Amino acid sequence: MIQNQIIFQKQISSISERDAARLSQMDTQALTTAGNIHHVPPGTRILFQGDVCKNGYVIQSGIVRVSYELADGRRQILGFYSNGNLLGFSGKKTYPYSVDALTDCHLLQFEVRNFQSFLINHPNIQNKFLLNSLCEIQLLQRHLIGAVKFDIISRTVQFIAESCACVQYFDHATHILKLPMNRRDIADYIGISYESLSRAMAVLERKGFIRRLEAGEIYVENSLLQYIYSY
Repeated sequence: MIQNQIIFQKQISSISERDAARLSQMDTQALTTAGNIHHVPPGTRILFQGDVCKNGYVIQSGIVRVSYELADGRRQILGFYSNGNLLGFSGKKTYPYSVDALTDCHLLQFEVRNFQSFLINHPNIQNKFLLNSLCEIQLLQRHLIGAVKFDIISRTVQFIAESCACVQYFDHATHILKLPMNRRDIADYIGISYESLSRAMAVLERKGFIRRLEAGEIYVENSLLQYIYSY
């Protein structure tokens, strides 16, 4: 895993830059005034791949799963998005992916045709969305490198590194990582089987990098944190 440290650190930097693009209170108020607030409970499908693209959303709170469904029924998870991310604004006539709520979510709904006019009138918000989107592209590039070049253990560590950089997931005071997605979601996201992910977690636990607690909770040992942030 040593040769992959720089990739992990670049991924941390990309997430930090994304956090810097968070909307200010004034920006959030402008969005809230212009959009329609929707409460979405966990397990709800927000967008259906292939449906006509009429509305888009800005995540106000909560975490969603974005996935692409293949013709044979298999899926590829593209990412897990949270506050400030855009959903459904792809520039296409139909939604290119599906979106499901993993936690309790509050979304701001906009008609796609009206959202561009809103951004033109609010250039600061437009710039922050652009920066956020660029950071997401960087994360997808790192993820692609990991999927193509890394072994299973390294892909798993890459996912933990990405998750530890998200304030919604990781508590630095307690070292506890609380993941809203299940193991199958994680396996689909990093491109390995559920069984391979379980074995990789077991290896990391035996080596003293993590301790698995309750379902969805992992204690990240100092040894792994120092490894992630060492470059």
